[in-house]
Amino acid sequence: MPAHMRPHNPGRKRFMDVFAGRRPDRVPFYEQAVSSSVASALLGRPAYANCMGLGRDAAEAWLRGQQAHDDFVAKLVADWTALADLLDADAIVGPSGGARPTRKLDEHNYLYGDPDGRWQICRFAPETETFGPVKGNYRPRTLEELEADIVAAEAALDKAAPPTPEAYPVLAMIIEHNAHKRAIVTGVNIAIPMAETWMIAVALRPDLIDRHLALTVEQARRTAPLFKAMGVDVIFGGGDLADKNGCIYGPQVFHDHLLPHLQQFVKIFHDQGLPYVFRTDGNLWSIADDLFGASGVDGYGEIDQEAGMDLGQMRERFPQLTMWGGVACGPTLRNATPQQVKAEALRSIEGASSGGGLILGSSNTIMHGTPPENVWALLEARDEFSTSTLPNA
Repeated sequence: MPAHMRPHNPGRKRFMDVFAGRRPDRVPFYEQAVSSSVASALLGRPAYANCMGLGRDAAEAWLRGQQAHDDFVAKLVADWTALADLLDADAIVGPSGGARPTRKLDEHNYLYGDPDGRWQICRFAPETETFGPVKGNYRPRTLEELEADIVAAEAALDKAAPPTPEAYPVLAMIIEHNAHKRAIVTGVNIAIPMAETWMIAVALRPDLIDRHLALTVEQARRTAPLFKAMGVDVIFGGGDLADKNGCIYGPQVFHDHLLPHLQQFVKIFHDQGLPYVFRTDGNLWSIADDLFGASGVDGYGEIDQEAGMDLGQMRERFPQLTMWGGVACGPTLRNATPQQVKAEALRSIEGASSGGGLILGSSNTIMHGTPPENVWALLEARDEFSTSTLPNA
């Protein structure tokens, strides 16, 4: 549902006001991922939510057939929307419908792909409710394989038909259920993958890095108009490139290779009227001027204050940057008391809101094991903070 067809939508207005530099009626709230176990506890019934463990649930549904997977997606969209309603979230992201596995290997392991070609094994970890690859040959192991993959991707993109809404069925359902209530977010990433062969290419074959990034830009050029037409409001993209010690590659690599492509990337979405938020964990100070200034990005998410990305310092240095996050998902939301959660949330709001906007949320995701009362404490901070102290643009 396009924006002009949503005349009364306070959640969307609140969310978009922050990007426009306007004072909202309260601090906006958004979460990109919530553990299904936490969502179930909050809703008081078994529920699916957008989370790292969702791939296992999708795999189980696929193994029961197409209808079972369709039913899974319908329940996922209904549950994810119900959680957004309960938390009074001002935006929602379209979750993944999950890839179809080749077969189940044992209680927690699933095979994807062709055992005689490209394949991987993904494992579900019950203790963390996460699901991800643990073994496989799905990544290129040599520069020659990497180059062959890029050549194949370039050829496939040349032949690809223009994308249509049918390629994004879960997003379309999310928009149908939520466009009259809140802003719609989708993810479009741009990154140099943090894998060994790609890091070797950074040093020995930077031309391959540029070709990969150029492909990403061209894919965005094709999808941006479609997302706008479908009713998407904001792009939350970026891609992991750092840890607590800094960037995984040098600042010069970012400046020479990722920055020029990111500038094109951001402009493509801006031409459609879509703000772009760059998400990554880690300490980013060595590339901060390029990433948050020269690139043209509108926002920064997955803010890792534990790694040194202090919200107050960020606000002072980049007064127009919209920031999303503020409360550490592990040490605070999962392991602290409700009083400590609320105090950190209030400090984050106060630190980030001086001269610009904050979208309140966790630093990445509401993890498995997070007490429901800590989620409510986060929302108490949102509801109690007076936006009358926030300046207008």
